[in-house]
Amino acid sequence: MTEEMILSLEEENQFKFKSFNAKKAFMMGQRIANYAIENDLQVCVEIVANGKVLFHFASDKCIPDNDQWLKRKINTVMYFHHSSKFIHFKLKGDSSLIGSKYGLRAEDYAVIHGGFPIYVENAGFIGAIAVSGLQPNEDHDLVIQTIKEFLD
Repeated sequence: MTEEMILSLEEENQFKFKSFNAKKAFMMGQRIANYAIENDLQVCVEIVANGKVLFHFASDKCIPDNDQWLKRKINTVMYFHHSSKFIHFKLKGDSSLIGSKYGLRAEDYAVIHGGFPIYVENAGFIGAIAVSGLQPNEDHDLVIQTIKEFLD
C-alpha cells in the first residue's frame, strides 16, 4: 500500500460522524452551496445517504459535465466505500482498471478526487458526499473542510 493510500485511509478513519441525518446533510450542502455562490465558483455538490439523495446543488456556472463527474464520484464512493481519492491512488489514476479489474463501466465511475464516504460510528458506511467543478484536489479539500465543520 502506498503512502498516499495510507494517508487517505487515515483521513477516512478520522472523519466519522456520531450521527447523520437529512438536516445535517442539508446544512453541509448549504454550506458548500453558499461558498460557491459567494465566491462565484463553478461547483456542484451532492450528498446521499441510506439510499436517498439528501442534497443536490449546481451553481449557475456548472455545466452538465460537472454534474456527470459528480454522479461518477458518488458512484465510486458508494461502490467501494472509500473516497474517490483513495481509489485514484489504488488504481494509480488509471480509470481503465475500473473495467478490467472490477467489471464496472469506466464511464460510470471516477478515479479522481472529490468524493468522500459518510461513516457513522456504530453504524458504518451510510453514504457519500461529492463536489465537482474545481480542480480535483480542491473538490476534495472543500468536502473535507465541510465535514470538519459538521462533525459531532
